Amino acid sequence: MKTRLAHLEGLRGIAALMVLFNHLQLMLAENKLKELLVFFEEKTNSYTISHIFHGAINLFFNGEFAIYIFWFLSAYVISIKLFTKDDRSYLIRAFTKRYFRLAIPVIASVLFAYVLLSLGLMYNQKIYGPESETWITSYYLFDPNIFVAVKSGLWNTFFNPGGSVTYNAVLWTMNPELYGSLFIFLLCGIIGNNHHRFLFYLSIALGTFFLAKYWMLTFILGFSLCDLNYSRLKTSIHTFQDLLLKNQRVNTILFVALVILGGFPNYYGFFYVGLSGLIVFVILKTERLQTFFQRKIFVWLGRISFGLYLIHLPIICSFSCFLYIALPFDYMTKVFLVFVLSTTLSLFLAHWFAKVVDQFAIKFSNKIGDLVTDKDG
Repeated sequence: MKTRLAHLEGLRGIAALMVLFNHLQLMLAENKLKELLVFFEEKTNSYTISHIFHGAINLFFNGEFAIYIFWFLSAYVISIKLFTKDDRSYLIRAFTKRYFRLAIPVIASVLFAYVLLSLGLMYNQKIYGPESETWITSYYLFDPNIFVAVKSGLWNTFFNPGGSVTYNAVLWTMNPELYGSLFIFLLCGIIGNNHHRFLFYLSIALGTFFLAKYWMLTFILGFSLCDLNYSRLKTSIHTFQDLLLKNQRVNTILFVALVILGGFPNYYGFFYVGLSGLIVFVILKTERLQTFFQRKIFVWLGRISFGLYLIHLPIICSFSCFLYIALPFDYMTKVFLVFVLSTTLSLFLAHWFAKVVDQFAIKFSNKIGDLVTDKDG
């Protein structure tokens, strides 16, 4: 069985596009989606109906929801081998190489932004004028410094987020990504195949919920679902899960309803935690949805998703803003051209980022893991 399931790779790719579209929308039309919701509320005079209409559109630009999908998928996918390999050295190897797997692409994206800033190619301060207080003009309000950039990429991103200037604002998710990954590795190492481990999972999940550590809760739920699907232990929970969602047509309708809810606000701060998990769960139970997400274009997007996520904001602050300033067209034409050309360039560069940087990160982190396990053995 493949460890990186194609349909989950496809879902990850679509989530990466959602983040890109979200940031392009914020750059080009920051308040338009809010105005659209007000319009629907006035026309329908109904909170529920207006949010359903708005949610169906807002889903494509909901970067926050996409982040929770990333976290849930990350926890699920990196946990598969924990339950399919009996060799405990894999757990040690996965733990020791995780930082390097993340840090190499991260520092590459930071240096990419540093070069653009050093060359004077960040135009986000010029797009609406120096006095404007918009989302896009809140970045790169500092002079480039290579030492600060390197520290920001290798240390602050993971261990002191918000402690210094950031050359790439999307990196705030890397701290939860690293700590969430390491936590589930430790959890697996400590609890192992204990027959009562799902009670431990539940206790930890409740603790993270009451502490409002919803990113950690997402990792725990993804890890727990992976355990249910891949472990050899047959539990009553496992049996109950197998009885759910037998009807493919009902599953598809449920999936559509869930993705529309993905365009709703993140109620109470934890709405997206459960929603992301339910969407993954329904896909895993529905062959026609798996077939859809296994399309080559989506799988390709999944393969370049990490690079796309890491480099798209520097591209928007440089290329996209320059294009918006330079194009001599009316507003709607400029928005269309900037959106299409920025997406095209981001996908192109992300493709090569995945081929060069991502592949190097995988090979280098694997060598680190091999060195540690060899020494340990």
